[in-house]
Amino acid sequence: LSISPDQNRSTLFEAIRQVFLMISGNSDLIVFIDDLHWSDTETLSTIAYLIERAPFTENAFMILAARADDTNQNLSNILFANHTASNLIILEIGKLNQDEISGLGRYVLGYPLEKDLVNQLDLETGGNPFIVLETLRSIRGKDTISGLSGNSGQPKLPLADSVYSLVKGRLGQLSPAAREICEYAAIIGIEFDPILISQANKQPLSITARAIEELKQRNIIESVHRPNQESPGDSFTTKFGSQSSVIQA
Repeated sequence: LSISPDQNRSTLFEAIRQVFLMISGNSDLIVFIDDLHWSDTETLSTIAYLIERAPFTENAFMILAARADDTNQNLSNILFANHTASNLIILEIGKLNQDEISGLGRYVLGYPLEKDLVNQLDLETGGNPFIVLETLRSIRGKDTISGLSGNSGQPKLPLADSVYSLVKGRLGQLSPAAREICEYAAIIGIEFDPILISQANKQPLSITARAIEELKQRNIIESVHRPNQESPGDSFTTKFGSQSSVIQA
């Protein structure tokens, strides 16, 4: 009796499920999988099989973490196929506010943060949860918080290697026009105006607009709307805060 590759795969999926069933029968079960956006097709197919069946439809939990700005079409297909399932809950982690940054800082560092340090963390990270956490971990590696003071009196925050790699990698995927926008934006400041960028790089506004649209689609910048804004266009801010200045390195 020959067994097809599809039958082999289904048998493997079911064997994995039986292991989880056995574990959940004796104790509580929580499965956590990080960086799901890097998963291959077989891993995602296994997860899709599991989340539709016991024990994950009953008394076990599977927590999946993925970055929304790293595209994985297979992952998107699974989420779309299961978006109406009652046992699937999708949580999007937005920007951290200053109270949340302060609370996370106290948890990571073990002591309450000064208001100036919270302000600087907010400014330099843009409230990005990953960048806030990695920056706090870098601060924890310092002997004293006093070593972080800059010439302006504001805290001088370390740039974590993980943040540097993330931002450089993300910017390395951009078209030359979009990357040039980022370079000018880093010089101008955290918040920038497309008209000012267009004047600075001497490019038609239409080319600048296309490059900005690419940056928005890649989740690198976002619009900042102000009620009394003089410019006819939107202002934009980077989602990496001033950490995006690594593009000048």
